[in-house]
Amino acid sequence: MDTSNTQGGQGSRTGVSDESYDLMTTLSNKLQELWRVEKFAQDQKRGSRQVWESIRQHDQEDVQALLQQLKKSLQ
Repeated sequence: MDTSNTQGGQGSRTGVSDESYDLMTTLSNKLQELWRVEKFAQDQKRGSRQVWESIRQHDQEDVQALLQQLKKSLQ
């Protein structure tokens, strides 16, 4: 979300940089998705559960990567 061309960017209005805002928003969305995927995995039969577990694992890796980058952007 690059708002630097409109009213000075996100950071000047909120005190949070555009990068940090984008990371927080994406992290929130990813956590919501992870919650839904876990629910789907619980509801599935054995065969398709593996697919949901694989998606869940990838989502957890994404969450960790987003958290690490967010920590860096907030320093």
